[in-house]
Amino acid sequence: MKSTDHYAQKFGITSYFKLQLPLTAFQFASKLGAMTPYSEIGIFSDLEDIFSSDHRTYIKGMVTDKHFQIKHKAQLFDFGKHSAIINGFINQNSDGIEIIVKVSSLKIIHKIYFVMVGMFLILFLLQALISLVFLDRWVLVLIPFLILFTIFTFLIPILFLRYSTSKMHAYFNGLFVYLAQKNNVPS
Repeated sequence: MKSTDHYAQKFGITSYFKLQLPLTAFQFASKLGAMTPYSEIGIFSDLEDIFSSDHRTYIKGMVTDKHFQIKHKAQLFDFGKHSAIINGFINQNSDGIEIIVKVSSLKIIHKIYFVMVGMFLILFLLQALISLVFLDRWVLVLIPFLILFTIFTFLIPILFLRYSTSKMHAYFNGLFVYLAQKNNVPS
């Protein structure tokens, strides 16, 4: 049986990338840590971001010289860019460092949401099939509404999660390459 990460990657909700950078793990962690205030990344941490007045930092999380977990700070009208969490591992080698990064917008709250909506759809379909067996034709009228319900409850959230993952994938890929350049010190 395949895991949820496999399906999340297939739908574009999770992505991976590797970078080879010409600096040490300590240099990379100090540059990234200088622009990343320490903060727990949890379900309700976005509410703290929206109502904070600090607009100087755009990234928050935890950075060490072996691992980092960061995310883009939420803003009031951000519309989903902040939902992606970036987990990365830093491996030191002879050429510099290799960073293996996972960008994922799928959180436990999204999994619970999709399971509950899926169960509702399955129960509705079973009830509709039972009604068709007993020759109740009124169920055929509800099929367009079921299609609209499916679009609004599955497709639109998946599109928002894909957008967040792709934007943060590109943003952090560029940021890590920028940090690896010789004289770049974050402000």
